[in-house]
Amino acid sequence: MNERSEENGRGANRAKTAVGVWGVLGVLLAGLAVAGLWAAIQGGREAWRRANCAVKLQAIAVAMQAYCYENGVLPPAYTVDEAGRPLHSWRVLILPHLESSPLYREIRLDEPWDSEWNSRFHSLPVSPFACPSRVAALPNGAPVAETTYSVVVGDETAFPGAGNWRKREDFTDGLSETLAVVERKMPVCWMDPTQELTLETLAAEVGSEHSAGFYAAFFDGSVRFLPSTTDAATLNAWATVAGDEEVGEFE
Repeated sequence: MNERSEENGRGANRAKTAVGVWGVLGVLLAGLAVAGLWAAIQGGREAWRRANCAVKLQAIAVAMQAYCYENGVLPPAYTVDEAGRPLHSWRVLILPHLESSPLYREIRLDEPWDSEWNSRFHSLPVSPFACPSRVAALPNGAPVAETTYSVVVGDETAFPGAGNWRKREDFTDGLSETLAVVERKMPVCWMDPTQELTLETLAAEVGSEHSAGFYAAFFDGSVRFLPSTTDAATLNAWATVAGDEEVGEFE
């Protein structure tokens, strides 16, 4: 083989190598582009889920106010029978104000939430009480009827013991300074009247599928994103109706 042929051969090999390198780089860049696009799509989806969660919590706070205007008092944490046994959660009581009147009419309010008749509704996905981010995080086949939206019960809160209802004038802190409903880590059946948060458990049990914090709705209808680092004293202060506290500036 003469020198020209050898040079042509080396040139062809270099060309093949260059094509191979650029081909690999092209695949890598395409992969990165797809990964970036997917991340952007996922980020956009989560942003929508967060926004939708905030809207749902706001709707719940407004529904509580609508209940108050209609009945003169806020809904209790739960209703009770003549023996003082829990019947139904506040979630059931505000269904008519969340465009869920047909479901409300199906539930037998004079029977316990877990009676044979009412138990049929336990597994029913009820959209107003479902955080979209939590639903998206569930594995296939997991129950979606559980809720992570809770009130805080206690003598000093907006939801005192059974038989006690709050009126608007009880909120000397102001409606904008008192927690109405908050996200919790552990889900519960949406109809269960016995699993609300308390001042003692509040700080340990608040949380969400959102990154770095959780949403809380206040009685004026505002919704704030509270950081995961929010301390127990601050949360407990916001959960009371007459402690003269002010809510900080959050998202």
